[in-house]
Amino acid sequence: METKDPKWFKKYSFVLILLLLLVLVFCLYFLKYVPEQQADFHRDAFLELNNIENAITSKDAAYRNAVKNHILSGFDHEDFNFEFKANEDFRSDAVKPGNVIVRPTQFCHDSTDGFWELTYSFCDTSTDSKIHKPKKPRFKKTKDTSSKESSPLPCASLSKNLDSLMTSIVAIYKDVFDDCVLILDDSSTRSKRHRFPNGTVIYQSGDLSMDQRVRFDSASKISSELGLPALIDTKIEGNDYKLFLHPFQIGGANLIVGGLISQSHYNSYRSIPLGLVSMAGILILLILIHLPIIKIYSLGPGERIRDIDIRLIFVSFFVAAFVGFFLFSEVFLTKQTQIQNEAKLGMIADKIQNAFEAEIGSMVSQLKIFDSTYRDIKSDAALDSATKLANRKYSLDSVKLDSMLTPSVYPYLESIFWINKEGKWTNRWMFRKSLRNASLIDVRDRAYFKDFINDKAILLSGKPSDSFTLQPTLSKLDGEYIASVLIRSHADDANPKESEKPYLIGMGTKLYSVYKVILPPGFGFSITDAQGGVKFDSKPGRALLSNILKDMPDPSTLQQTIKYRTRNYFDGIVLRGRRVAMLSRPLKGFQYQLLVYYNLGRSDSFQSHVIGFTSVLAGSVLALLILTALINQWSKRRFNLLQGKSMHFDWLHPSDLKQKSGYYSHLIKWMLLLFGIYLVAWIVIEKFFYQFEITLLLLSILFPFYIAIHYYELREEFYAINEISLGGSRWWISKPSWELRTFQVIILVFINCFVGLNNISLGKALILIFTQIFWVLFIWLSLVNFKNKSPRRPSLKIRDVRASFPAVYSYTIVLGVILISIIPASGIFWTLLRQETSLKIADDQLGMAKQIDQRRQEISDDLRDFKFAASSPDSIPSIDRLQYSYGIYIPGGSCQSVDPSFEDDSPFRPSREYVSIHRNFLAEDTLAQALSKSPYVSDDGSWEFRLPSNSTGARLIYNYKSKGDYKTFYLEADSSAATSAAGLMFHDLNTHSALFSVLYFGLLAISAVSAVFLTNSLGRRIFLFDLQKDVRFAKSVNSPMEKLYQQIIDLQTIRIFIYLTTSSKKTSPSTRDQLKSNFLRDDYPTLNDIYVFEKNLSLAFMESGIVRMMELLNPFYERVWMQLSKLERFLLYDFAVDGFANYKTTRDLYALQSKGILFFEDLRLCMMTISFQEFVLLKKNETDIQEYVQTAASKSTIKKFRTPLLIGLAAIGIFLFVTQDAVYQKIMALLTSATSLFGFISDLFKKTAK
Repeated sequence: METKDPKWFKKYSFVLILLLLLVLVFCLYFLKYVPEQQADFHRDAFLELNNIENAITSKDAAYRNAVKNHILSGFDHEDFNFEFKANEDFRSDAVKPGNVIVRPTQFCHDSTDGFWELTYSFCDTSTDSKIHKPKKPRFKKTKDTSSKESSPLPCASLSKNLDSLMTSIVAIYKDVFDDCVLILDDSSTRSKRHRFPNGTVIYQSGDLSMDQRVRFDSASKISSELGLPALIDTKIEGNDYKLFLHPFQIGGANLIVGGLISQSHYNSYRSIPLGLVSMAGILILLILIHLPIIKIYSLGPGERIRDIDIRLIFVSFFVAAFVGFFLFSEVFLTKQTQIQNEAKLGMIADKIQNAFEAEIGSMVSQLKIFDSTYRDIKSDAALDSATKLANRKYSLDSVKLDSMLTPSVYPYLESIFWINKEGKWTNRWMFRKSLRNASLIDVRDRAYFKDFINDKAILLSGKPSDSFTLQPTLSKLDGEYIASVLIRSHADDANPKESEKPYLIGMGTKLYSVYKVILPPGFGFSITDAQGGVKFDSKPGRALLSNILKDMPDPSTLQQTIKYRTRNYFDGIVLRGRRVAMLSRPLKGFQYQLLVYYNLGRSDSFQSHVIGFTSVLAGSVLALLILTALINQWSKRRFNLLQGKSMHFDWLHPSDLKQKSGYYSHLIKWMLLLFGIYLVAWIVIEKFFYQFEITLLLLSILFPFYIAIHYYELREEFYAINEISLGGSRWWISKPSWELRTFQVIILVFINCFVGLNNISLGKALILIFTQIFWVLFIWLSLVNFKNKSPRRPSLKIRDVRASFPAVYSYTIVLGVILISIIPASGIFWTLLRQETSLKIADDQLGMAKQIDQRRQEISDDLRDFKFAASSPDSIPSIDRLQYSYGIYIPGGSCQSVDPSFEDDSPFRPSREYVSIHRNFLAEDTLAQALSKSPYVSDDGSWEFRLPSNSTGARLIYNYKSKGDYKTFYLEADSSAATSAAGLMFHDLNTHSALFSVLYFGLLAISAVSAVFLTNSLGRRIFLFDLQKDVRFAKSVNSPMEKLYQQIIDLQTIRIFIYLTTSSKKTSPSTRDQLKSNFLRDDYPTLNDIYVFEKNLSLAFMESGIVRMMELLNPFYERVWMQLSKLERFLLYDFAVDGFANYKTTRDLYALQSKGILFFEDLRLCMMTISFQEFVLLKKNETDIQEYVQTAASKSTIKKFRTPLLIGLAAIGIFLFVTQDAVYQKIMALLTSATSLFGFISDLFKKTAK
């Protein structure tokens, strides 16, 4: 019975294991990751809807409370910030507040302006002994107040615009959804005789085309009736959407708040973080890059090392250095971003805490001053009455009170009030016109009152007299946000009546240090209590209405730091669906935790710009350099009669010759001198011509091309000298072709043309030209110096082999890789990093300036509601501080109001050229600077950037004109905006910890040393150095092949041919003299003599001479060929093709060397004669050789890795298709263009291989 061959399993086991791993990954993705992400996404979505519900219900409760208190204060609605409507029977002057009932909240449509309103209706029941039960509210259009359908009771209403309320709420909470809607469910009031839809859209945040009438399906209907959330599919404007529904009630109205999200946006929860996919892609890319190197180490005995493998190894070195640089750069940028984020968050936190404490301190001082005036108010009955009763008319008493209570320390308050020990206001005075009729309210339920009763007042200064309480609330007077600060009142302690004696004095204010603050884009903060409830927030409207712990998928870590009041920095935490860096620290003296955070999405964008631009530029430079090498090789002259091409790799082989060791040392020395010129140019530009810093970008691009030019020219000079010294003239093989030189000139001219990008500057051009002149001068000096120092002694001897591999060979290669790949990329990286940093700072400043200007206008509009005149000379300084100082937090900078005559003379950077690059290559970029024709000033002159000579930070001068009022303010950034590329580099390096710096630079050093060891290791294998150590003698004259040659060949015939050939005038005199002396020997010519003769043939006779020699020695060569085994024939053929052999066949190569067929010359394996090499190449069509070639191709290491790599790439492609649709489309477009480019490069390799 036959048994199956188990080798198939061994052969495909790796592929099977890989497939099983991929199946496991996809199972985990679809069965675990996707459901978990979907659950988290749904949780965040419904949590957002729940937050919107809480905000609506909280505002509704506050408005209802305000309406009730307003009714108690009377019915003067002239300044009250609600819209008042009443029927013809309602008489506000005849209504007694105690007889008024407030109906449940209604949602009504105002036919006059088309908006829906939040309406609070109330009726006067004093005209009828029977209190009518209010009808069940239903949606309706508000009719004219004189309509016959008016209520039988005298009724009125106070209403708020629903659109304004919802817009402010949705703007704060719309983190997940594309749009939000609010639906009034009127199904319970729908007439059964008509099949009307059972819902009405009363608010929509977007501009989608939607029917205002909606019909719920059975599922959403059941959800609405049961009060459960629901998720339904819908189609709007032909596009698929998901609609999240969350039902709730206000009063007697059934409402549904809905969140709309597009299907593509909804599917984003499936996306695996791009960083993980990128990491897998980078690993596969690194494997692909190192495949040629991996092949050398994993060669089997039957495989071949070909010339293309050697070329690809060099490409791998440069590309690996290129990729390695960007990996290190990514690590550096990530760490630097973490450090900068933590530092900036710390600075903002310090500024917020200092401003918060300072503002409260000034409020406490102001309250003490107000408290001291209380006795004066009480002593005047009219004044006392004015602070208790609604002030419907602005009387003389009001003017006197305004004068007495004019704030001198803290002018930004809205009200002051005194509270007795029962929690009721005894007196109050309002600074807002809309609140001047406020009633004396009961605040016993407020925490600020309870804290004093329970002896929990806050003490910051250490003095008991400075103790206070603080509570942000929704005001009982108008339902809007207000912060109340209270202290103990000692103004009337002698009063025996507790109900009249004030126990506390307080003020209501917005607390501008934490209200409507201005932060750099991406930053935010929240001040929370111990349970995570937001008390103050950078977004107005979120305070009091949300809990930050509920806005996080995993709040456990943050909850601990809030609970135990510790300071913690989180470099990556998810908040409201976004990754943020967060600093959490307690507010000293308060029972609050300050949380300052930064959206890491902006850092990712910043890093992608820097890395992306650098990789494109540096990659283009590297690609052009590789193309120059291909052009040089492709344009070389090829033999017509000879098939060998091993001589084209003469430059690659290491050498123990003194001339070549000197060549390596000279190359290292002068490459470092060229690098020195580059560094000097960098320093000079940064020190004296910083306005032309963009030229560093061009110099960094040009530098590797001059290194390559120096290498090609020096190599030509070396081979010219070396071949002449040996009596030969094959230096043309290494000579740069005219095609190469033409292509290099075209590249240099093309790059230099970019000096005129955006604008032509003589300074930039001169710096660029002079630097290149010095490079050209030093290249010429290098060639002259090398030519003068090189020995010119003719030598036709074959050198013996030494045991040591030349270390200078490895140093030269590694240094060349560093100077061509890493140094230019570093220069490009730091220049672009500096430019992008300046551009980001400028964009942040401009965005903040716009916010400041908008807030300034809002403050100016809001001041109209205050009693004091904003234009008063006494008010202007405090208003300026409110508009340009309070609540504006710039890390390391400031905002100040200045005179419009402010002048300075130094321009701000980034450069115009970099802005032009942004505008052309990042069209979707929203940076305001990139979209402006000039990066320094707007088209209408409303803003401009300057760098004052007396300041270390860049200033944005922002001008605005309003009704003839010309005002200017400026924003000053931190010192990094005025830092050069070199300064930024040293600054960033100094900010890292010692441990990180040691590890980072240690890894860089290890990488460089590893590259040297890798070069040595590859060199020892490729050039068979281990075999050379075993064969430490030159070609033997007593070898078997030499004896066979002497027996078969007529030496006289060979001697005559050599004599006739060497008598040519093109042969050097020294060579002819040397050969004539050899004719006197009896054994001349030996195989050694033939090798030397063939090697030093002149260009005119090289092909014909070697072909003729092969014909003369053909009987000998055929005899040798017949004595060889099939494997030995294949090894000789493989070696003859390109001069490289498999080091795993050392035993067989040693046998060939023992026979005298192979020998080592100057660390290089050679055939006994060049004509024999050509003879072997003519045997390529023999069956045995073709079989071995096919077998070697089938055992290729590339093929071993090809299937797993293709499976891996296919898996990543499928993964991107499923999880990253946008990225997949971009990658497919890139691969489409790259395929044609790969085909072109492959054709070039094939042409050079022929």
